[in-house]
Amino acid sequence: MKKFIRLMPLILIVLISSLVLGGCGNKDSSSIKKNDIREIVWNQLSKAEQNEIIGTWKDGKIEKNLTEKDISEFQPKDGGVIAKDVYSVTFKSKNEPTLGNVKKLVNIKSNKIVGIVLRK
Repeated sequence: MKKFIRLMPLILIVLISSLVLGGCGNKDSSSIKKNDIREIVWNQLSKAEQNEIIGTWKDGKIEKNLTEKDISEFQPKDGGVIAKDVYSVTFKSKNEPTLGNVKKLVNIKSNKIVGIVLRK
């Protein structure tokens, strides 16, 4: 019994250390969100847009830290105002030579499409 009492602090230290260190192996939540944003945008596209895209949502290109000039090429969706905290998500289109690629502006917080590039 005395041996058990002497080992108790050591057991507690090992247990607490494993719990603390076990939480350090998680993936960066921003990379998870960044990867998922392509699928979230894909699901907001019309079926016609999805059908003209080369590949799948995984082939989408994400751009962050856009300048005001970058943002100015987008038209607000539904007449709203475009905030500065946005991603640009671009999908390569089968109609790129004539219409251009499918390009959407997405609010970082809500993950909703807030802007579109008018296609030719």
